[in-house]
Amino acid sequence: MTQEEVDAVINDATGTITIQAGDYGIEDEKNHIKINLKNGNQTVQLEESGEYNRLMFVVLSDGNTLEANGATIYGDVFTVYNQSPAIYIPYGSLELEGNLTIDDHDYGVILGFTNGTAEHESVLTLAESAELNIVNCKKISDVGGDSSYDGGIVCRDTDYFSYVDTQGDGTCGSGITTKGQGNTRAKVVVSPNAELSVTNNSGAGIFSVNADNFTLDIQPGAEVDLSGNGQGICMNTDYTGSVDVNVDNAALTITDNSSNGITGQSLPYLLDIKNDSTVTVDNNGGIGINNFFIQVSDSELSVSENGSHGATNVALD
Repeated sequence: MTQEEVDAVINDATGTITIQAGDYGIEDEKNHIKINLKNGNQTVQLEESGEYNRLMFVVLSDGNTLEANGATIYGDVFTVYNQSPAIYIPYGSLELEGNLTIDDHDYGVILGFTNGTAEHESVLTLAESAELNIVNCKKISDVGGDSSYDGGIVCRDTDYFSYVDTQGDGTCGSGITTKGQGNTRAKVVVSPNAELSVTNNSGAGIFSVNADNFTLDIQPGAEVDLSGNGQGICMNTDYTGSVDVNVDNAALTITDNSSNGITGQSLPYLLDIKNDSTVTVDNNGGIGINNFFIQVSDSELSVSENGSHGATNVALD
């Protein structure tokens, strides 16, 4: 099917839309199908344990749901130097149900867009007991590519495009990143008993740039693992105005990253750990936590055996 035919089906569909497993590269190796969710409150489901190549979800409305059913989306960054993410939310919201793996991409998820404004919010929610695994994100230059899949722009020739290789913000190869002009509001919600694992990526697990606010909300019983990446959580270029990492009766693990665990700047960056939570930021190659306000209540925080400092330039309550 062509992109136009797919758009017509998605726009006219009622009820749940099932996407068949398969290769969504079209016309030639450097094109791919996008599932554009523009109508709001749309539900899309993937086949049980289905394997998808170069399929991309673009969210441009609120209230959408992706039923993952244990599927895997491969980006083919190693073979066609695809720089598009599996999930792109310029504005609007998407709730993930079930289990999804995002593998072999330049980016796993992008929230916001290059010209994003304060009136737009981008939200990814992991539903209760859902699982999202993002692995093997690599920069194009790391896999032998000297030209980008899409000219270094996601959704080029639209109002909601994003630079991904030409902006020079250093986010390539990251599991989750934000885009914007300083006004983007981006949020990742990990609902009760859900699991977010962003591991073995060459960039950061989460890399936020050019946003007014980024929030990571980890709710009771949930687990987040940002280990074995280039960095864990990073905000140290094109600074995000404020960051809120909320860990409420939950677990956050940031270990064995080749550089820093959590890196911020002297802005209102808050790591709030409460209600019998456990946060472990150990064995990273550089600083454990830098430039954050850390608040710990009835919980445990470990910042040990990091290559440089443990917690530096922080205020601790």
